Amino acid sequence: MESSNLIKSLFAYPGNKRDVIPMIPVIESSIFVDSYVGAGSFFLKQYQDNPTAKFIIADKDPAIRAVYQVCKYRNTREVIDKALELRDRFFTAPDKTWGFIKQTLAYSLDPVQLAYCKLFYQRIAHGSIPRTHSGKKTYNVIWSLDKAIGLKTWEPILPDLSDCDLIILDDWKGCFKSSDLNESVIFLDPPYYAPGKSSCYPDHKPGSIITLMGILAAIQTALECHPKQLIITHYECHPIDNLLESIDSYTIDKTIGDTLDSLNYGQGNFQHGLREETKIVYYDCIWNLKRK
Repeated sequence: MESSNLIKSLFAYPGNKRDVIPMIPVIESSIFVDSYVGAGSFFLKQYQDNPTAKFIIADKDPAIRAVYQVCKYRNTREVIDKALELRDRFFTAPDKTWGFIKQTLAYSLDPVQLAYCKLFYQRIAHGSIPRTHSGKKTYNVIWSLDKAIGLKTWEPILPDLSDCDLIILDDWKGCFKSSDLNESVIFLDPPYYAPGKSSCYPDHKPGSIITLMGILAAIQTALECHPKQLIITHYECHPIDNLLESIDSYTIDKTIGDTLDSLNYGQGNFQHGLREETKIVYYDCIWNLKRK
Protein backbone atom coordinates (compact mmCIF):
# COMPACT_ATOMS: atom_id res chain seq x y z
CA MET A 1 0.00 0.00 0.00
CA GLU A 2 1.43 3.36 -0.98
CA SER A 3 1.39 6.01 1.74
CA SER A 4 -0.78 8.23 -0.47
CA ASN A 5 -3.46 5.55 -0.35
CA LEU A 6 -3.48 5.21 3.43
CA ILE A 7 -6.98 5.18 4.92
CA LYS A 8 -6.95 5.86 8.64
CA SER A 9 -10.29 4.14 9.17
CA LEU A 10 -13.16 2.91 7.04
CA PHE A 11 -15.91 4.97 8.60
CA ALA A 12 -16.79 7.30 11.44
CA TYR A 13 -17.23 5.05 14.43
CA PRO A 14 -17.55 5.34 18.23
CA GLY A 15 -14.17 4.69 19.82
CA ASN A 16 -12.26 5.29 16.60
CA LYS A 17 -8.51 5.52 17.33
CA ARG A 18 -7.48 7.01 13.99
CA ASP A 19 -5.46 9.82 15.61
CA VAL A 20 -4.08 7.71 18.45
CA ILE A 21 -2.85 4.64 16.56
CA PRO A 22 0.08 6.36 14.79
CA MET A 23 1.39 7.44 18.20
CA ILE A 24 1.66 3.87 19.53
CA PRO A 25 5.08 2.25 18.99
CA VAL A 26 4.48 -1.13 17.38
CA ILE A 27 7.09 -3.88 17.14
CA GLU A 28 7.91 -5.17 13.66
CA SER A 29 6.12 -8.46 13.04
CA SER A 30 4.91 -10.78 10.29
CA ILE A 31 1.52 -11.40 11.92
CA PHE A 32 -0.95 -8.96 13.42
CA VAL A 33 -4.18 -9.72 15.27
CA ASP A 34 -7.01 -7.19 15.65
CA SER A 35 -9.82 -9.04 17.39
CA TYR A 36 -12.24 -6.09 17.69
CA VAL A 37 -11.43 -4.52 14.34
CA GLY A 38 -14.32 -2.02 14.06
CA ALA A 39 -13.33 0.85 11.77
CA GLY A 40 -9.88 -0.68 11.29
CA SER A 41 -7.59 2.13 12.45
CA PHE A 42 -4.98 -0.29 13.80
CA PHE A 43 -5.34 -2.92 11.07
CA LEU A 44 -5.10 -0.45 8.18
CA LYS A 45 -2.11 1.36 9.69
CA GLN A 46 -0.21 -1.91 10.16
CA TYR A 47 -1.14 -3.12 6.68
CA GLN A 48 0.22 0.10 5.24
CA ASP A 49 3.47 -0.37 7.17
CA ASN A 50 3.66 -4.17 6.71
CA PRO A 51 1.98 -5.07 3.40
CA THR A 52 3.39 -8.62 3.32
CA ALA A 53 2.34 -9.54 6.88
CA LYS A 54 -0.51 -11.85 7.82
CA PHE A 55 -3.57 -10.26 9.43
CA ILE A 56 -6.27 -11.87 11.54
CA ILE A 57 -9.26 -9.61 12.27
CA ALA A 58 -12.64 -10.19 13.88
CA ASP A 59 -15.87 -8.35 14.59
CA LYS A 60 -19.22 -9.69 15.75
CA ASP A 61 -21.13 -7.23 13.53
CA PRO A 62 -21.80 -8.98 10.18
CA ALA A 63 -22.11 -5.63 8.41
CA ILE A 64 -18.63 -4.62 9.55
CA ARG A 65 -17.26 -7.95 8.36
CA ALA A 66 -19.03 -7.40 5.04
CA VAL A 67 -17.12 -4.15 4.48
CA TYR A 68 -13.80 -5.96 4.84
CA GLN A 69 -15.01 -8.91 2.75
CA VAL A 70 -15.95 -6.53 -0.05
CA CYS A 71 -12.54 -4.85 0.15
CA LYS A 72 -10.86 -8.24 -0.01
CA TYR A 73 -12.99 -10.19 -2.47
CA ARG A 74 -15.42 -7.89 -4.36
CA ASN A 75 -15.45 -4.74 -6.47
CA THR A 76 -15.59 -1.82 -4.05
CA ARG A 77 -16.89 0.57 -6.72
CA GLU A 78 -20.34 -0.97 -6.49
CA VAL A 79 -20.43 -0.38 -2.74
CA ILE A 80 -19.33 3.24 -3.13
CA ASP A 81 -21.93 3.94 -5.82
CA LYS A 82 -24.73 2.41 -3.74
CA ALA A 83 -23.66 4.39 -0.68
CA LEU A 84 -23.81 7.58 -2.73
CA GLU A 85 -27.32 6.65 -3.85
CA LEU A 86 -28.34 6.40 -0.19
CA ARG A 87 -26.73 9.77 0.49
CA ASP A 88 -28.82 11.40 -2.25
CA ARG A 89 -32.01 9.67 -1.09
CA PHE A 90 -31.40 10.89 2.44
CA PHE A 91 -32.30 14.44 1.55
CA THR A 92 -35.40 13.61 -0.50
CA ALA A 93 -36.86 10.72 1.50
CA PRO A 94 -35.10 10.37 4.88
CA ASP A 95 -37.80 8.20 6.50
CA LYS A 96 -37.80 5.71 3.63
CA THR A 97 -34.01 5.68 3.51
CA TRP A 98 -33.75 5.03 7.24
CA GLY A 99 -36.30 2.21 7.04
CA PHE A 100 -34.40 0.61 4.16
CA ILE A 101 -31.10 0.78 6.06
CA LYS A 102 -32.57 -0.78 9.22
CA GLN A 103 -34.24 -3.56 7.26
CA THR A 104 -31.13 -4.31 5.23
CA LEU A 105 -28.84 -4.40 8.26
CA ALA A 106 -31.28 -6.71 10.02
CA TYR A 107 -32.08 -9.19 7.25
CA SER A 108 -29.71 -8.97 4.28
CA LEU A 109 -27.21 -11.74 3.58
CA ASP A 110 -25.68 -9.89 0.64
CA PRO A 111 -22.27 -8.52 1.67
CA VAL A 112 -22.52 -5.66 -0.84
CA GLN A 113 -25.86 -4.49 0.61
CA LEU A 114 -24.59 -4.84 4.15
CA ALA A 115 -21.39 -2.96 3.31
CA TYR A 116 -22.89 0.13 1.72
CA CYS A 117 -25.67 0.38 4.32
CA LYS A 118 -23.13 0.09 7.15
CA LEU A 119 -20.88 2.77 5.68
CA PHE A 120 -23.79 5.17 5.29
CA TYR A 121 -25.34 4.37 8.67
CA GLN A 122 -22.07 4.98 10.52
CA ARG A 123 -21.69 8.28 8.71
CA ILE A 124 -25.10 9.68 9.60
CA ALA A 125 -25.15 8.24 13.11
CA HIS A 126 -21.62 9.11 14.21
CA GLY A 127 -19.86 11.13 11.53
CA SER A 128 -21.37 14.57 11.96
CA ILE A 129 -22.79 14.68 15.49
CA PRO A 130 -21.24 14.38 18.97
CA ARG A 131 -20.03 10.85 19.71
CA THR A 132 -22.18 10.73 22.87
CA HIS A 133 -25.38 10.95 20.81
CA SER A 134 -26.38 7.32 20.55
CA GLY A 135 -29.52 5.23 20.70
CA LYS A 136 -32.66 7.38 20.82
CA LYS A 137 -30.61 10.57 20.76
CA THR A 138 -29.05 9.55 17.46
CA TYR A 139 -32.45 8.74 15.97
CA ASN A 140 -33.80 12.14 17.00
CA VAL A 141 -30.98 14.26 15.61
CA ILE A 142 -29.75 12.59 12.45
CA TRP A 143 -32.46 14.20 10.32
CA SER A 144 -31.41 17.73 11.29
CA LEU A 145 -30.12 19.33 8.09
CA ASP A 146 -27.46 21.35 9.87
CA LYS A 147 -26.00 18.06 11.14
CA ALA A 148 -26.42 16.25 7.82
CA ILE A 149 -25.07 19.02 5.61
CA GLY A 150 -21.65 17.40 5.50
CA LEU A 151 -23.20 14.43 3.72
CA LYS A 152 -23.62 16.49 0.56
CA THR A 153 -19.96 15.99 -0.33
CA TRP A 154 -19.37 12.71 1.52
CA GLU A 155 -18.06 9.78 -0.47
CA PRO A 156 -16.75 6.60 1.16
CA ILE A 157 -13.17 5.59 0.40
CA LEU A 158 -12.36 1.91 0.52
CA PRO A 159 -8.92 0.27 0.39
CA ASP A 160 -7.95 -2.51 -1.98
CA LEU A 161 -7.26 -5.49 0.27
CA SER A 162 -7.06 -8.05 -2.54
CA ASP A 163 -3.33 -8.57 -1.96
CA CYS A 164 -3.60 -8.62 1.82
CA ASP A 165 -3.03 -11.96 3.59
CA LEU A 166 -6.23 -11.53 5.56
CA ILE A 167 -8.45 -13.76 7.70
CA ILE A 168 -11.84 -12.31 8.68
CA LEU A 169 -13.58 -13.91 11.68
CA ASP A 170 -16.83 -13.33 13.55
CA ASP A 171 -15.57 -13.56 17.13
CA TRP A 172 -12.46 -12.58 19.09
CA LYS A 173 -12.00 -16.15 20.31
CA GLY A 174 -11.27 -17.38 16.79
CA CYS A 175 -8.33 -15.01 16.50
CA PHE A 176 -6.37 -16.90 19.14
CA LYS A 177 -6.73 -20.42 17.76
CA SER A 178 -3.69 -20.09 15.52
CA SER A 179 -0.59 -21.89 16.75
CA ASP A 180 1.98 -19.30 15.62
CA LEU A 181 0.97 -16.24 17.63
CA ASN A 182 4.03 -16.18 19.87
CA GLU A 183 5.69 -13.91 17.28
CA SER A 184 2.61 -11.77 16.72
CA VAL A 185 1.42 -8.31 17.69
CA ILE A 186 -2.08 -8.40 19.21
CA PHE A 187 -4.33 -5.35 19.46
CA LEU A 188 -7.41 -5.33 21.71
CA ASP A 189 -9.86 -2.44 21.44
CA PRO A 190 -12.97 -4.04 23.01
CA PRO A 191 -16.28 -2.44 23.95
CA TYR A 192 -15.53 -0.27 26.94
CA TYR A 193 -16.67 -1.21 30.44
CA ALA A 194 -17.47 1.72 32.73
CA PRO A 195 -17.69 0.86 36.46
CA GLY A 196 -20.54 3.33 36.98
CA LYS A 197 -22.64 1.43 34.47
CA SER A 198 -22.59 -1.94 36.22
CA SER A 199 -25.73 -3.65 37.44
CA CYS A 200 -25.36 -2.29 40.98
CA TYR A 201 -26.20 1.19 39.72
CA PRO A 202 -29.81 2.18 38.92
CA ASP A 203 -30.80 3.02 35.34
CA HIS A 204 -27.81 1.28 33.79
CA LYS A 205 -27.65 -1.91 31.77
CA PRO A 206 -26.85 -5.00 33.89
CA GLY A 207 -25.05 -6.53 30.89
CA SER A 208 -22.08 -4.24 31.33
CA ILE A 209 -20.55 -6.48 33.99
CA ILE A 210 -20.71 -9.28 31.42
CA THR A 211 -18.79 -6.96 29.09
CA LEU A 212 -16.05 -6.66 31.71
CA MET A 213 -15.81 -10.43 32.11
CA GLY A 214 -15.51 -10.81 28.34
CA ILE A 215 -12.73 -8.23 28.21
CA LEU A 216 -10.79 -9.93 30.98
CA ALA A 217 -11.20 -13.28 29.19
CA ALA A 218 -9.92 -11.78 25.93
CA ILE A 219 -6.87 -10.28 27.65
CA GLN A 220 -6.09 -13.54 29.44
CA THR A 221 -6.47 -15.55 26.23
CA ALA A 222 -4.21 -13.15 24.36
CA LEU A 223 -1.57 -13.38 27.09
CA GLU A 224 -1.67 -17.17 26.90
CA CYS A 225 -0.57 -16.87 23.24
CA HIS A 226 2.58 -15.16 24.57
CA PRO A 227 2.79 -12.60 21.73
CA LYS A 228 5.72 -10.28 21.18
CA GLN A 229 3.46 -7.33 21.92
CA LEU A 230 -0.04 -6.83 23.30
CA ILE A 231 -1.72 -3.44 23.01
CA ILE A 232 -4.96 -2.80 24.90
CA THR A 233 -7.11 0.32 24.78
CA HIS A 234 -9.81 0.85 27.39
CA TYR A 235 -11.04 2.99 30.24
CA GLU A 236 -8.85 3.05 33.33
CA CYS A 237 -10.20 0.07 35.22
CA HIS A 238 -8.99 -1.63 38.41
CA PRO A 239 -9.84 -5.23 37.38
CA ILE A 240 -7.87 -4.81 34.16
CA ASP A 241 -5.01 -3.09 36.00
CA ASN A 242 -4.91 -5.90 38.54
CA LEU A 243 -4.77 -8.57 35.84
CA LEU A 244 -1.96 -6.90 33.91
CA GLU A 245 0.08 -5.95 36.94
CA SER A 246 0.10 -9.59 38.06
CA ILE A 247 2.27 -10.70 35.13
CA ASP A 248 6.04 -10.36 35.08
CA SER A 249 6.98 -11.63 31.61
CA TYR A 250 6.09 -8.30 29.94
CA THR A 251 7.14 -4.72 30.40
CA ILE A 252 4.06 -2.49 30.68
CA ASP A 253 3.80 1.07 29.47
CA LYS A 254 0.47 2.62 30.46
CA THR A 255 -0.71 5.93 28.97
CA ILE A 256 -3.65 7.63 30.68
CA GLY A 257 -6.05 9.97 28.92
CA ASP A 258 -5.23 13.11 30.81
CA THR A 259 -1.70 12.94 29.44
CA LEU A 260 -2.87 12.45 25.86
CA ASP A 261 -5.56 14.90 24.78
CA SER A 262 -6.93 12.75 21.98
CA LEU A 263 -7.69 10.01 24.48
CA ASN A 264 -9.41 12.21 27.01
CA TYR A 265 -13.02 11.62 25.97
CA GLY A 266 -14.27 10.99 29.50
CA GLN A 267 -13.03 14.31 30.85
CA GLY A 268 -14.48 16.17 27.85
CA ASN A 269 -17.90 14.58 28.25
CA PHE A 270 -17.91 15.46 31.95
CA GLN A 271 -16.95 19.08 31.32
CA HIS A 272 -19.73 19.48 28.77
CA GLY A 273 -22.34 18.18 31.18
CA LEU A 274 -23.02 14.97 29.29
CA ARG A 275 -22.47 12.75 32.34
CA GLU A 276 -24.20 14.73 35.05
CA GLU A 277 -26.22 11.70 36.12
CA THR A 278 -23.17 9.92 37.54
CA LYS A 279 -20.53 12.65 37.85
CA ILE A 280 -17.98 10.00 36.92
CA VAL A 281 -15.04 10.70 34.65
CA TYR A 282 -13.74 7.76 32.61
CA TYR A 283 -10.20 8.22 31.38
CA ASP A 284 -9.16 6.35 28.27
CA CYS A 285 -5.92 4.39 28.57
CA ILE A 286 -3.48 2.49 26.42
CA TRP A 287 -1.63 -0.50 27.86
CA ASN A 288 1.42 -1.38 25.75
CA LEU A 289 2.90 -4.72 26.79
CA LYS A 290 6.18 -5.94 25.31
CA ARG A 291 7.61 -9.37 26.00
CA LYS A 292 10.80 -9.29 28.01
